[in-house]
Amino acid sequence: MSERAPGRAAGMEHAIVKAYRKTLWQPFIAAVQRYGLIPEGERVHVRLAMDGAVFAAAKLLQEMHRHTLFPFELTFSADGAETAALAAEVGLPLSAPAGGETEVLPECMTDAVETLMASLLKEGGLRALPPVEEANGIRRIRPLYCVERRDLRRWALAWGLPWNEPDPADGRGEIRALLAGLRAGDRDVETRVFRAAHAAHRATFPVRRGQA
Repeated sequence: MSERAPGRAAGMEHAIVKAYRKTLWQPFIAAVQRYGLIPEGERVHVRLAMDGAVFAAAKLLQEMHRHTLFPFELTFSADGAETAALAAEVGLPLSAPAGGETEVLPECMTDAVETLMASLLKEGGLRALPPVEEANGIRRIRPLYCVERRDLRRWALAWGLPWNEPDPADGRGEIRALLAGLRAGDRDVETRVFRAAHAAHRATFPVRRGQA
């Protein structure tokens, strides 16, 4: 049943650090610390959309901002009136970005695993989804990098938030089916694939003559 009581925002925040501590809060903090996502004094902005993963990232960052040991700025904006109304309901105050802020992307561990598997099986190479990226002077971070999609889905649906399943036309259906089959017999297979991206034994990979 979805939570729709007047204290919805407070309830969501309490749930993040209590009921979802191991599946959301701790993996989120691990990603922030492990990859240096938010340096002291950083200006972070979340562009909200009707997507439970985006709202999860926003609420996790909000909790961190309230309780963190180092200062950073955090602002939110909405992509439309419906999103703005939902933001008000769950306690996310909106303000226009000033420019130059670090942007937040909602991709999670499952997205990273699918990217790695797709590059290996469909592209014939190894390509990872980075926790931090910078292009054209814009820094982007993925604070959900260590969170699994199924845990984000569970939290979003429990609190009546919109949930967007991956686009079936994105070409990764076979990869998701393969991972689902493996996961049916081994719940932790996704975590191990994710860790493998961090622990590749470069000395065992073949190198063409002339490559550095």
